[in-house]
Amino acid sequence: MLFSLFAGNGSAAQPGQEVRTERIRARMEKAFGGKAKLSQLEYITYTIARRSYANLDTIHTTQLWYMHLKKPSLIKLGISGTDTVSSKCQTAENRGSSPACAALLRARFYNFLYLLTSPTVQFSWLKKTTYKGMKVDIIRVSEKSAPELRLDIFVKGNGEIATTSTISATTGKYERFADEFEYVELEGGIRFPLRYEVFADGKIIAEGWFSNISINQHKAEWQRLIGQLSAEPG
Repeated sequence: MLFSLFAGNGSAAQPGQEVRTERIRARMEKAFGGKAKLSQLEYITYTIARRSYANLDTIHTTQLWYMHLKKPSLIKLGISGTDTVSSKCQTAENRGSSPACAALLRARFYNFLYLLTSPTVQFSWLKKTTYKGMKVDIIRVSEKSAPELRLDIFVKGNGEIATTSTISATTGKYERFADEFEYVELEGGIRFPLRYEVFADGKIIAEGWFSNISINQHKAEWQRLIGQLSAEPG
C-alpha cells in the first residue's frame, strides 16, 4: 500500500505543531541549498519536458519558463513542433483580470523554490506517516492571498521531498502523488529535483524532466526566443 500511517511508540512529550513546522521547514531549506542561498534567489529560467499517458496515447509537451520568485513576472513558452506559444504575467494588476496570468501564478505556487522563498506562503505540519516504506512528515503549504492554493508535501528525514499530493474534495483521500527524484546541485549551491513521476491508483500517469535551469540569469537559448517574441521579462 502506498500510503500508511506511522505511529511513534515513544512516550516522551512531543513538540507542538508550530515547533514541528519550523523544524521541518528548516530541514527542507537545508536540503534545497540552505536559507542564505535561497534568500538570494530572484528568478529562474528552465525547460520542462513532460509525458502524459492517457489510454494508449502518450502526449509530449515542452515548455520554457521565466519565473520571478519575488514579483508577479512570469513567461511560459509552449513549444510544439516549430510553433511557440507564449503566455505572460508581468504586473500585479494582471492577477485578477487575466485568466492566463492567474494560471501562471498558480503554476508558480507549485514550484518548490517559490514555496521556500515566498513570504506569503504558510507552512503547517500535519502528521508523521510512511510513504513507499519511507518515514515522512506531511507539511501543508498554502498561499495567504489565495487560500484555495494548497499542497501537502511529504518530507523525508533529510529534508528532501518524497512526494506531494492534495486531498480529494470528493473522497477525502490522497488520490494522486507526484514523486520527486534526482536531486542535483545547481549554480549558486541551490539543490533541486530534476525528475518527477505522477501516480494514480498505483500506476504512472505522467512524468517530467527539468533541464537548462539557470539562476538569476538568462541562458542564450532563452534570450533568443524572448527576442523573437518581443517579450522581455519585467
